[in-house]
Parts: sequence; structure tokens; C-alpha cells
Amino acid sequence: MNSERSFAALKTFPDEYIERWGEVYLTPENNARLRARRVRFETFLLCPSEILAALVRPPRYTLTACGLLPAQRDVQRRIDLQDAVIEMAECAVRAIKSGSHCANGAWTEKLKHHAWPRHRGRRTSNGG
Repeated sequence: MNSERSFAALKTFPDEYIERWGEVYLTPENNARLRARRVRFETFLLCPSEILAALVRPPRYTLTACGLLPAQRDVQRRIDLQDAVIEMAECAVRAIKSGSHCANGAWTEKLKHHAWPRHRGRRTSNGG
């Protein structure tokens, strides 16, 4: 192993220590589990035996795809739902203030003009 380091070491370790735990860190089964828990090699070197023991235990919590815990995800869903309801209520209030009304589940605007005149064509007194 060369003497250069690609990271700022939190603590300096002898080369033998790094090489010994580096082989353990890079074994396929450990490497997959360590990557899943996002344990970097620098962190692993600080207490490798404790980290390996923790890999055997199930995690205390599970992160979701969006990075929130399940309880936090439920709260976020409720906040999003509340925001959507508030936005819909504000839209309804604006529509009512502008003269719209809801008929059979569809919002309609108040007519500002009549599309068809009441009497089509010209009225003549001689009936024609």
C-alpha cells in the first residue's frame, strides 16, 4: 500500500492496521453491508470491531427513498394534504368572490354577456 492518503485522516494509523482492516472492509459481504449503511473507510477505521458487530444486528430505523423515517414521512404526507386542502379552499373562495358558482359538481363562471340575442333576425311589422 502506498503512503499517500486520498483523504484528510481523522486519526493516523499504522500501515499494518490499515492493511488488515482494509482487507476486512473490502470483502464482498462486508463491503455491501457497509455501503448500504454508508460507512466510509475512514469511519470504519475508528472502531472496526464495533461496526462489524453492528452489521449483524438489524438497524434501529429504516430510511425511505426520500430519506425520511416512516413517522416523518406520515407527518410530511399530512402536511402536504393540508396544503392541498388549503389551496383548494382558497381557489373556491376566489371563484365565489368573482361570481362563479358550482352546479352539479362543475364550476361555472357568471355570464358577462349573452351569446345569443333574444330575438334573431329583424322584426317587421308586416309579419314577414
